[in-house]
Formats: sequence, structure tokens, C-alpha cells
Amino acid sequence: MRIIEDGKRTERGTAVALGNFDGIHLGHIELLKACRSAAKSKGLEFAILTFDKRLTELKQGGSRSCLTSRTQKEKVFKELGVELLYILDFDEKLKGMEPEHFMEKILKEKLNASEVFVGFNFRFGKNARGNPELLTEKGESYGFRTNIVAPVRKDGEVISSSAIKDYIKSGNIEKANTLLGRPYEIRGKVVRGKGRGKVMGFATANLKPEVEYLPPKYGVYKTETKRRGETYSSLTNVGRNPTFGDISFSIETHILGFEE
Repeated sequence: MRIIEDGKRTERGTAVALGNFDGIHLGHIELLKACRSAAKSKGLEFAILTFDKRLTELKQGGSRSCLTSRTQKEKVFKELGVELLYILDFDEKLKGMEPEHFMEKILKEKLNASEVFVGFNFRFGKNARGNPELLTEKGESYGFRTNIVAPVRKDGEVISSSAIKDYIKSGNIEKANTLLGRPYEIRGKVVRGKGRGKVMGFATANLKPEVEYLPPKYGVYKTETKRRGETYSSLTNVGRNPTFGDISFSIETHILGFEE
């Protein structure tokens, strides 16, 4: 998978999916599969146009909490056969770009797009004026066809990143996992803690997340811990530890049958 971050133009024609893809949930997967199918049938490069983390910050009024890190996204994109990942710096200039200018300068000139795939609720451009209908109306004049992917439902509910976040914040991880299509995962490095758990007979691994993930509702969860290709059953405490009066947020995991 090629990654372009410097704004260079791609020479090969593309079938490109647009979006932030936070969570890469089942709805996103359907959109990406449709884009992949079109790319294969038309001899185009299967591409994704997405944005750096500042998009999430701007959309949420400064909050950077997310469902997936860049490394997680790249892993899933590779598994889906994405050939080109085109990342835009979502700065004030891009935020204020008129939708028609975005279609001309980004989709036509940078991505050489022939097929564009978006979700039903995709928005872009200044004041979020750009939408799937505008892409459909104006796209042909810029050399591409717009494909709008209908909402994907699970048990009658429309799958969306916001719905998944609501379930995670309320502690309903099983429901969130159903919409994600896989377990909610927080990646990071183990850092040295205060050693109190070990003294009490159940050592914990203290995780420093690689990005500012959306934390689940504070509590203790049954989890799986993955390390160097091995998977272990575990219990994880998320939040402040009331036993010791801690005030800092923490993710502490007791890994069953693990002594290292």
C-alpha cells in the first residue's frame, strides 16, 4: 500500500473512497468493498482519501478522542487490499475550501479520480456545504462518477461512529463491538506503574495508549490482551482507581497466566 502525504499527484486513475473512517466499522467496510470492486472491474487504483487527526479535533471542538489510531487503520486498509492511502492535512485552508474547488484541485488534479465513493452522510468543504448530492451533480464535469453508499443497518440500527462512541461511553461494549464488527481495541505500550497490584498479589500492566482513544465507561472489563502474536485472557480496570484515591486516568490490566 502506497501512502501519499505530501500532496503529490497520482498518475494512475483511481476509484477512491472518501472519509475519516474512525472505527472502520461495518458501514465503512461495505463502502470500501464497493470501491474495491469498482477499481478491479475498471482497472483503476483502489484508493482512500482521508484526513489527519486534526479533522477529529475540529469536528469535536478540540476533543481528540478516537476509535482507531492511524496504525490500526493502516492495518485494516492493507487487509482490504487498499493500494493507495492519500492523507490530507486538515488545516484551516482545507476546512475553508469551497466544495467545487475541492473537487477540481483534490479529486481531479491530485487523485485523478474516475469513481468516487462516499457514505450517505458525507460532508466536505467550507461550512460543510459539500454533500453526496453536490458530488453527483458536479462530478461528471470534473471527470468522475459519484457512488453513494446507503446506510448499513445492524438489528435495525444505522451503523455510525457516533453511535458506537455512545455505546462505548455508556459501557455497552458488546453492542459497540457488534457495530464495529470486531472487538474495540486500545493499542499502546506498557509503562511502569506504582507496583501496588503486585504487592496485593495481582500484578497489572499499565497501558500508555498510542493515541487519545475514547475511554469506555469507568469500570472493570473482561478483555483479551495481545502481545507479540500471543493472546491472553485478562481483566482490565478503566478509569480512576477508587481503592487508592487516584486522580489520574488509567488503564490497568491483570493478565491471567502471565508472569513476565
